Amino acid sequence: MEIGNDNRLNFLDTTLIMDNKRIIFDIYHKTFRESSWISNHPLYHKRGIIINFVNKIFLLSHPRFQYNNLVEAIHIFLNNGYPLPFIFSTIENRLKFHIHTINILHTIYKSKKNFLQFYFPYVKSIFESFSPISNMFHCKLAFLPTPWKVLLREERTS
Repeated sequence: MEIGNDNRLNFLDTTLIMDNKRIIFDIYHKTFRESSWISNHPLYHKRGIIINFVNKIFLLSHPRFQYNNLVEAIHIFLNNGYPLPFIFSTIENRLKFHIHTINILHTIYKSKKNFLQFYFPYVKSIFESFSPISNMFHCKLAFLPTPWKVLLREERTS
């Protein structure tokens, strides 16, 4: 991997940063050209642009960068004519959604009765490899028949 300036590497929508022998992420700050508020787009499209921005900030950047990224996003939308109450209400609703999702996942993770489930096609080597890892993270692996076995079963029944 090639390291860019200041131990940073831009890749797709993220900036990978080497920080004390750890990799942390920030969103890659390209030139943002979002649609103007006065454009002839429906309101749900304009709300979707803000939601996608917040998703990128919340899901792709390390927590230490999120505040500055949100402030920058607000400035971008203000410069494009978006009304401040619309920006704030959309951002607030989306952050509530993410916080609610994290709380649900945290509750599931802490509960000994509920396990996160992952489904894989059954292949012996996969089961042997993932079983100890899944137990360590309190996840339950469910294996499905391999696709060719399902196809054979469907051909026999028809």
